[in-house]
Amino acid sequence: MDLLELSSLTADVIVETLLDCLIGHGFTEDILADRFLGLATDGASVMLGKHAGVYAQLKAQFPNLIGWHCLNHRLELSVHDAIEACTEVNHFKIFIQKLYTLYSASPKNRRALETSASELGVQLLKIGKFLDVRWVASSFRTVKAVWQNYSALHAHFLSASSDNKLNSKERAQYKGMADKLSSTAFLLNLALMFDALEELSELSESLQADSLTLPKATRFIARQIEVFSARKQEGGEKYKLAVAAVNTGNFAGVCLMQASAKTAKEINKQQFYQALVDFISVRLMPDSDSVLVQCVQTLLPNTWPSAVCVEYDETQLKEACHLFLVPHTSQLKNEYRDFKDSRGEEIGPSLRRLLSSVHSLPISTAECERGFSQMNLICTPLRSALTIRHMSSLLFVSIVGPPLMQWNPTTYVNSWLASGRHAATDLGKAKSIKPHSTPLGRQAIWNCL
Repeated sequence: MDLLELSSLTADVIVETLLDCLIGHGFTEDILADRFLGLATDGASVMLGKHAGVYAQLKAQFPNLIGWHCLNHRLELSVHDAIEACTEVNHFKIFIQKLYTLYSASPKNRRALETSASELGVQLLKIGKFLDVRWVASSFRTVKAVWQNYSALHAHFLSASSDNKLNSKERAQYKGMADKLSSTAFLLNLALMFDALEELSELSESLQADSLTLPKATRFIARQIEVFSARKQEGGEKYKLAVAAVNTGNFAGVCLMQASAKTAKEINKQQFYQALVDFISVRLMPDSDSVLVQCVQTLLPNTWPSAVCVEYDETQLKEACHLFLVPHTSQLKNEYRDFKDSRGEEIGPSLRRLLSSVHSLPISTAECERGFSQMNLICTPLRSALTIRHMSSLLFVSIVGPPLMQWNPTTYVNSWLASGRHAATDLGKAKSIKPHSTPLGRQAIWNCL
């Protein structure tokens, strides 16, 4: 199905088009009823609406279908909830957005920042948007850029605050930004957001992997919750560096100062990390998924206790077989017991089929989101004449094709020339290159020079 068509369809049309596409590729209704295991979507109402959403309609036709809200979208929602719970983060967000506006909309300001960075020997990183519709990895790159450009930013603000070419209002604005940047509260907030967003960025990228399965994702999320719980007391690496800099009164060559509580509000470290723990637990490991997660953990040896009895979790095994459309037989039960006795080393064919079904459950729509991003890059206002067929072909090449540097056009150029066509520089035998003629008056002037 073309992404360009999918982006503007209703739930009824999406379901009809999806089933027609599957049946057109040889999947009969009997095969779908037996093998249609899971559907991963974002949180849009057209996809997950309880009454008329895509999943609700497919669930009515295929009762065993497992619907899954994309983990990457859930992670973004949990971060948004944590930000809303800590109001001090909004002050930090406003200042970062002001930096983005300052340098993205003015080439003059960018050149001034580059000059300050070259004088200090600092390698600049691009300051982008912060905590907007982009995924959390983009916000981390912005915070990392501010951290690395800290001294260059402060030097630029101080230089602009005393520039007589600017009016008094602009000089006062730069003076306020320099004071804000050099405050101890801002440095601690910057370090706190650096540590948190670095972890969240790595988790987001891990959840985007094509090879990720539900058991791995469950381990990643549980481990991340433990990391944030441990950081409530002392913080991360960058936060410890910021605390040491506050004690010495200097960071990256910039003298730090205590700002008033109205101009610089420090984020409560314990409250922020606890909010991340709470909302990640609620969003990424909700009670509605607990039955499915427990069934999956039945097949994970690292979740078993040290002493496993003979009939351990066999009830959960039956539930897992029901959820993942695998018949529960005596052979599978005996293979599971051998699996427990060998602590996961011995896997029979029936149990292997169950494990393959568990690993095939889609848990992220990152690949689809990358497709929409590529579509936005290809379909621009200047390319309005592109048809859906050409758009689909370009999308296919950009998504699954090799990198441009690995493409060798020689074969295609040779076949193009062998078919009787000519190169763009070949004017043909009938055409001749006319010598460049110069008007007589201009030629006389040129001769004088």
